[in-house]
Amino acid sequence: MRGVDVSSYQGDIDWSILSKQNISFAYIKATEGSSLVDDKFQFNWDEANKTDLKVGAYHYFSYDSDGMSQAENFIKTVPIISDSLPPVIDVELYGDKVKNVPDKAKTQEQLSILLDELQNYYGKNPIIYATDKTYNLYIKGSFDDYNIWIRNVFCKPNLSDYKSWTLWQYTDKAKLNGYDGKEKFIDMNVFNGTLEEFDKFVQGDMNQPESETQYDKVVPDFNNAESMQDSLSSTSLKITREKILQTYPKLELFVQYPQISGLSNKNTQDSINKEIKNNCEGSYNEIIELYNEFINKWPWINFLWDHCDYNAYLNGDILSIVLFNDTYSGGVHGVYGETGINVNVKTGKILKLSDLFSQKNWKQSILKEINNQVKKRQILVDDKVTILEDFYIRDNKLVIFYNPYHIASFAEGLITFEMPYKFQNNKFIY
Repeated sequence: MRGVDVSSYQGDIDWSILSKQNISFAYIKATEGSSLVDDKFQFNWDEANKTDLKVGAYHYFSYDSDGMSQAENFIKTVPIISDSLPPVIDVELYGDKVKNVPDKAKTQEQLSILLDELQNYYGKNPIIYATDKTYNLYIKGSFDDYNIWIRNVFCKPNLSDYKSWTLWQYTDKAKLNGYDGKEKFIDMNVFNGTLEEFDKFVQGDMNQPESETQYDKVVPDFNNAESMQDSLSSTSLKITREKILQTYPKLELFVQYPQISGLSNKNTQDSINKEIKNNCEGSYNEIIELYNEFINKWPWINFLWDHCDYNAYLNGDILSIVLFNDTYSGGVHGVYGETGINVNVKTGKILKLSDLFSQKNWKQSILKEINNQVKKRQILVDDKVTILEDFYIRDNKLVIFYNPYHIASFAEGLITFEMPYKFQNNKFIY
């Protein structure tokens, strides 16, 4: 079940058009901090509620305002409607808060006040929207009674404490019809549950969803595997999911990586599997080494966590495997690492970007498109992008991605650019 979230950035919305594009719900920005009201809220609220969509409102949390005044701002702006979605509090790092992370105890205190006030007024448990970073900084372990709306525009989320999510913002780059704002993209979300559970969610009495996957804690052993078939059934290609899940005091570690079978070229298959294993095994060893250093030198560190996982996509004859890991150690930034492995499953060839183009000036075309997107999306890059880093193919689209430290020091998470090229016969045409 899909839905959108919108604000004044989408400009004037024709809800009669937007609502008919395979969506079931919409969250609308209402307020921010103790005084700001979104310019388009009242119009969006009135018009969206004339459609068949389930509609809710969200508040953008401010670290500079107390919880009570923020609650009062939301309450005087958003009316009570019995079948509205539960209110949402959006907890993100913004502006100078990205570099100067707000105090945990103070943030949790004011967030608790805000949550309590909204619950008491609307009679529904509010939802907490968070990024991976803010979840681990402020939410994890302290707000277990609240459903979580998690942002992860790169992969299906796995929260670091293995709690289930209720809503997932899976892209901020969707394009739908019916709006004309300066932001041409729109956020898309999915509900984690059945239609019956969604009805309970609307009424505010849905418990956290059952975890889709129960991960057993195992001794770190790269020879232990759980066989599974990813959605690649159109070929003989199979993926075996290797798992490591180990918990130490002040450390949470989750490693999950693929080993492939079914390629006709066994030497290529073995080299790909070795590269994947070495990449993830290296991540595992590095975090253990870092953990031991932290425990010995800085025993007051609250927590340390590492999450290594992957996504696999099959487009034509090209299999793209994206390995990614996020490490957080209590400081301003996490450490991000991503690797793309792309292979032609018929020939067994590991592909470079140049293998995907017949035209000669493909590199210049990609860099021009990336820098155009940088301007349109207002990405604060350190300088004009002049390098090409890693890539994968998903839904027949070429996606170029970067470690944020390489082009945008204060970015949160992976930076991706989708190229507007046509995919035909395992090649891209522009």
